[in-house]
Amino acid sequence: MLSSSLLWAAETSEQQTKEAPSRASVTDAFAMLREDLPPLDFERTGDHSSAVAAYFDFYGLDAAQHEHFFGTFRSGQHVLAAHAYRPEAARATVLVMHGFLDHTGTLGSTIQHLLAQGFAVAAFDQPGHGLSSGPRADIGDFADYARVFEDFLRLCRAHMSPPYHVLAHSTGAAIVINHLLSQRDDKFEQVMLIAPLVRSAHWELSTAVSPVVDTFVDQVPRIFRDNSSDEAFLEFVRQDPLQARQTSLNWFSALVDWNQRIQRYPTSERAIVIVQGDADSVVDWEYNLKFLEVKFPNGWVEIIVGGGHQLLNEAPTLRAQVLEIVDTALDSRFNHNRRTIR
Repeated sequence: MLSSSLLWAAETSEQQTKEAPSRASVTDAFAMLREDLPPLDFERTGDHSSAVAAYFDFYGLDAAQHEHFFGTFRSGQHVLAAHAYRPEAARATVLVMHGFLDHTGTLGSTIQHLLAQGFAVAAFDQPGHGLSSGPRADIGDFADYARVFEDFLRLCRAHMSPPYHVLAHSTGAAIVINHLLSQRDDKFEQVMLIAPLVRSAHWELSTAVSPVVDTFVDQVPRIFRDNSSDEAFLEFVRQDPLQARQTSLNWFSALVDWNQRIQRYPTSERAIVIVQGDADSVVDWEYNLKFLEVKFPNGWVEIIVGGGHQLLNEAPTLRAQVLEIVDTALDSRFNHNRRTIR
């Protein structure tokens, strides 16, 4: 998967050599792509540049048998990179939302799975992530995430076929939670939250230490956690040129502020599916499930025994369990009985 993309990076580098380029040169090449993306145009498809084609190949995002629209849309001060896949006679449209420090490319295999099941798919890189604009892995207020999501949802409703479902991981799930609790009519048929973020792991310690550290620095070096049992995925993330190498303390402050706001939100009667691994060390999943079960009393929870935070990129056996739940939800075959996946 990497070879053709690395070749493209070498060809677009100012210092072309016959040797494989460094990760830095690949990162620079993708940064150039970020600056050159055209606006998302639902009237044009199939005429992507060689640079875009290499990006698709790198992350497994190509789908030659379907209409695939790729470009940018604007939301306030942000310019967001987005994908829209439209198979013929699609069953429905699934919005796919990535988590913090990730981007659409890390969910390439999930997108391909949904396409194989006959769904149209729409996804975008969050502000400060992937090919979207903004300081890397940073946000001033989670309300910015909410506004971008609302704008993208309007765009999808104008160009993608109903009904609409949403599949959201981690911070993407937090954005959807905010949407569901603040909107009277969300218009989603199925909502699937994967390892949803409400509070991060070690919450009390983090909230105590962060203001002190934030006095001296704005960012700290990122620690690449073993948040999946799939070693190949973990290695890919470490080498991924679109992964942030620093984490923003400002982002954590925004998360704390958002946590204070959502405590005041009213409960929602709508049904949701929550999929959570019991080996997740990234979010405070036990607190999060209790919080969400209060806010969404008609929701139900699926526990993946041994599953880490990256459930959509877990080892094959665990990932298959997660996708089985997703497929069941999309087929409307849940019976509202909580169960544990073993």
